[in-house]
Amino acid sequence: MRKREFILFFLLIACFYFLRSGYMYLQHEEPRRAIIALEMNKSQNYFQPTVLGKAYFKKPPLHNIAIALSYKMFGKNEFAVRFPSILCALLIALFVFLFTKDYIACLSFLTYFEVFFFYGIWGETDLFFSLFAFLSMISLFSLKKRGILFGLIFCSLGFLSKGFTALIFFYLTFIAYSLYKKRFMDYFFSIYHLLGILIFLGLTGFWLIHTSNVHAYVHALWKEVFSRSPTAFSISKFLKHIFLFPFECFIQTLPWSIFLLFLFNKEVRTRIKEVNSRQKELLMFCLIVLGINFIPYEISPEGRVRYLIPLLPFLSILIAPVVSNLNEREFKYASCMWGVICILVVAALFSDIFILKNLTDGILLLVLSLGLFSIPRRNLFSSILCAMLILKAVHSYCYIPYVYAHYPNYRKMGKLIAQNIKKYDKHKKIESSDRFLKLMFYIEKNLPEMITPLSCKNSLIITRDVKIAKKGDIIYFLSTPHGTYYISSFK
Repeated sequence: MRKREFILFFLLIACFYFLRSGYMYLQHEEPRRAIIALEMNKSQNYFQPTVLGKAYFKKPPLHNIAIALSYKMFGKNEFAVRFPSILCALLIALFVFLFTKDYIACLSFLTYFEVFFFYGIWGETDLFFSLFAFLSMISLFSLKKRGILFGLIFCSLGFLSKGFTALIFFYLTFIAYSLYKKRFMDYFFSIYHLLGILIFLGLTGFWLIHTSNVHAYVHALWKEVFSRSPTAFSISKFLKHIFLFPFECFIQTLPWSIFLLFLFNKEVRTRIKEVNSRQKELLMFCLIVLGINFIPYEISPEGRVRYLIPLLPFLSILIAPVVSNLNEREFKYASCMWGVICILVVAALFSDIFILKNLTDGILLLVLSLGLFSIPRRNLFSSILCAMLILKAVHSYCYIPYVYAHYPNYRKMGKLIAQNIKKYDKHKKIESSDRFLKLMFYIEKNLPEMITPLSCKNSLIITRDVKIAKKGDIIYFLSTPHGTYYISSFK
């Protein structure tokens, strides 16, 4: 791939990451992150996350701080919630290129199904954390002994994003790679390691002493990671996970995971080994990272593919020489496999009932899908990138509008509730014990005050519990798909 072609594809993919990124309502864990960031800006407390005024201990604050800053740049909206994740996905790809100078490794990371269609464009912590986890691990290879120091600095930022998981990624890689190099004692007792530990303890300690309850925070973070041991589950669930998890990983890392199959071919492995010594060492490092860090998630029934996103840059680096070293016969096999994937994806899209309900979208999808098979096959890598862009366009302009049209309009509901609260008495406290965060975000973003925990004293209460509402004076109610919400005034 030429430099111009690489720049064009990178810019196109980046544009598609931002495409309609603020269109859909907040989903999954996004409302929680969004509410925490809102309350950080309102309270000016960036150390202790809160959800509707109640201290939240399951995640450290760094990702929420990034969203809070994003609010200040783009306003309190869905795009601002998702912007840090999109930015981190693009930064990971750029760092992959910086370390490898390989176009294929850079662009393939951005177009994994798991990243391109899901976590790379959602306002969840996974991509934000993955940036620091990836940098902490790659530092061990790129910066030699100094890499331990830089790795622990990035590990500190990873810890401030997701907790102890950052340490697990870093130290599993550190131990495995130093043992492979037969320099474990030399690395472990080096001055760089000691300085790195001191910086890690300094950064994380400074944050912890400014939280509302250090013990509760450490306990919650520890429990969040280490309560998921395989012994807590049945043998059948454990065995089922061990068998199915690799297949889930293979599917979620399509289309590039199909090239891993060629590593079973001795001829391909021989051609890959002919690269220069630094590239060979980097490929071995990637194998070590992937192998050692895959084990905990493979043996834990609670392991999820998204937990492995920090490993995907290393998978891209490993796949790149396979893609660029296929001979004519292997190229045909890869093209056939890619063709089968295209057919399955298109069939799945057409089998969705929404196509039958929207003729315009159906015609658009048909035209775009035919493009999958009209792309020149002489450059398989470029054709796959083009096809992924087409599928992304279909996803953005057909699937997302369909979901949006069939999803409750929490934006409108939240705005109505907030307007009625502001109309009544803006000087009263606003309280709620409701945990349906998809709606509560849209209420709180339209209010100048934070929503605080229930006390029923000189306040306005937002609740679905009619018994609580009737204890005060009900001033407004709104029916939603998740129950009727009451605003009640208490003196």
